[in-house]
Amino acid sequence: YQRRVHGDTEILGYTIPKGTMVRWCNEMARDPAIFDDPLLFKPERWDEETKRKRVEEGKDKFYDHTFLTNNFGFGPRMCIGARIAHTEIRAVTSRLVQDYIISLDPPDQDIKRVSSMVIRAVPTPKFKFTPRKH
Repeated sequence: YQRRVHGDTEILGYTIPKGTMVRWCNEMARDPAIFDDPLLFKPERWDEETKRKRVEEGKDKFYDHTFLTNNFGFGPRMCIGARIAHTEIRAVTSRLVQDYIISLDPPDQDIKRVSSMVIRAVPTPKFKFTPRKH
């Protein structure tokens, strides 16, 4: 989505002039110039020790910026249902991974990521849900 800058704005030393159309793009979180190995699942990127090191290195203002991974927008146009959506996502995901082993079926699907207004997988991936034995 796009927004128009209402006044000269400085971000990380770069000046964005008033009236410039900007597009928020979640591609930044996938850019290897910004994150090492951006496509790898590395939850330790966000642990407290790693965050502390980023603060010491002066990298926290960008890496840990709230908007870097904000999927529901922000400000007056933020999704009105963001809080309930986050709660539902956590609840459903938690229940699924407790009750099922989830895998791609077949495992060698050639899936591409397409960004537009939303991120989607093309073709739609097919999953196999194998009930866990409790």
